[in-house]
Amino acid sequence: MAIFGRKTPAVPAPTSNSEFSNFLNTVMTNVQKLAPTGQDFYWYIIEIYDYIYNLRNGRDIISGLNLLDLEYSNSKSENSYVGAKNKASTYMKEEVLGSLKKKYSSKDAEKLFALTYMLICAKHMETIKQLRCKYAAHYHANCIKSGSYSYAERWNDVMEAASNQTIYIQPFENILPWNK
Repeated sequence: MAIFGRKTPAVPAPTSNSEFSNFLNTVMTNVQKLAPTGQDFYWYIIEIYDYIYNLRNGRDIISGLNLLDLEYSNSKSENSYVGAKNKASTYMKEEVLGSLKKKYSSKDAEKLFALTYMLICAKHMETIKQLRCKYAAHYHANCIKSGSYSYAERWNDVMEAASNQTIYIQPFENILPWNK
């Protein structure tokens, strides 16, 4: 499929542990291609977190990333200074989740989607930590300039949380639909 003019390999839904490993590698590679800059990757992280948070299933899986609601709640790059959809987010929602929903129930597809996202985050934990700090500092400074001191304090909380960033991925053998 072409996302915004870029070709990405199809991602057939996995049906075994070895297929999941290949699936994850393909998705991770495509996300890196579609989010080549720090800004692109930052928007991908917060948009997909918000998307999964608002799904019926998967919220418990992403809770181990510990983003604060100020960072992700209703955040979309097209509604920001970026002014365009995030290609990696679009790919994840349309291609990856779409493929999973063709094969599995919504519940299993959404949980597998959330797990895929979390494993990508785990691989890029240091980058996420740095990006969260960078953008929180930027937004904090903007809030100070505009006199929004309560929001500035909340962005300060994000900087503190990001500087202590860890990730917890719960045991996922029971999440994998082919293990049921």
